[in-house]
Amino acid sequence: MRQLSVQGLFFCVIATALAALGSAAVAAEYRLVVELRPDQPQSHLDQITAEVFGAKVEVSPMFPEIDPEDDPYALRNLYTVNATSGDASESPWDMAYLLRDRGDFLRVEPDFEDVLVDPTARALFCSKSNDDESTADPAWSLLAVNADQAWELTPPESGQRFGEGVRVCHLDTGWTEHADLDAARLDLDNDYDILVIGSGPAGQKAAIQAAK
Repeated sequence: MRQLSVQGLFFCVIATALAALGSAAVAAEYRLVVELRPDQPQSHLDQITAEVFGAKVEVSPMFPEIDPEDDPYALRNLYTVNATSGDASESPWDMAYLLRDRGDFLRVEPDFEDVLVDPTARALFCSKSNDDESTADPAWSLLAVNADQAWELTPPESGQRFGEGVRVCHLDTGWTEHADLDAARLDLDNDYDILVIGSGPAGQKAAIQAAK
């Protein structure tokens, strides 16, 4: 009888512990990008994020140095929200939609830091059709412009066969690792952030002068 009581107490403790673990909320961290409407101040965003996430939230502008007088794309209305929630059952997209609807914001999206597609796999998808034999080779675009024949031509005086030394300026919002373009091939010492200067005529002129 005593043995049964001990066993019953043991199983009772195990059941209680499992129930406690099942009911315990697992904390989740969310990073969101919010675009305010033109008439919405940051204080409205602060209030709504506090209602949704509680005290564990940090709100900051994405472009704190932007000049309001030279901001045709309204970058001053973009904010990042870093928050911690006690309930991890909601996905980042669910929390983004909840925050957007609660605050009537223009847009709210998760800010993922992960590369969603493997660089090598992404390179293989750079084809027009899987059924087209001419695009089956990952290097189909180079073959289409006859790059291999061009490389066999005699370069002009002081020229290089493969374009060594030629600097290509690509205006974009960033870069990521790629199967054919890694950090070693990028001239990051001479990169320039034109968004800090501005996007209007004055900012464009300053960016051109800086690039020179």
